[in-house]
Amino acid sequence: MRSGEVPVLLSPSAARPTRRHGRWAGWLIVPPVLLALAVLIPVWAHDARLDEMVRRVTSFPLPPRTIWADPRPQGSVGLQAGNGNRCDYVVRISLTTSLSGQEIADYYRGSPLGGKVYVEQDAPEGGTRGVVVEFTEMHDPGWDLRCH
Repeated sequence: MRSGEVPVLLSPSAARPTRRHGRWAGWLIVPPVLLALAVLIPVWAHDARLDEMVRRVTSFPLPPRTIWADPRPQGSVGLQAGNGNRCDYVVRISLTTSLSGQEIADYYRGSPLGGKVYVEQDAPEGGTRGVVVEFTEMHDPGWDLRCH
């Protein structure tokens, strides 16, 4: 070997994969990608529906004498209880109010938000108190694994 020459261990054609190897690699990648999409697409669809429910709840006007205790609502999708033939959507908002729990519940039950309303009070009656208002809806579970 002369000085300044670099030894070649592989010829350029041996370093390149053949077309045949490329085809097999493609076929090995396709099934896991399809499986991931089969799992993720229903999750994305339910998450988008939950986001729409959160938007409806937060854009609805608050009851009188009520302010946000925490402006970030909590939302969840999944089977809350039961046998798995539905997907439960739950949105919780935290408010501070001088209204009674019954007045808050009546206000939201008369709204177009739909679903059930549950009011949990954190403080005794009188003065201002924190309340948590929970909105629930049920939808078809589809292929979302969180709902089975």
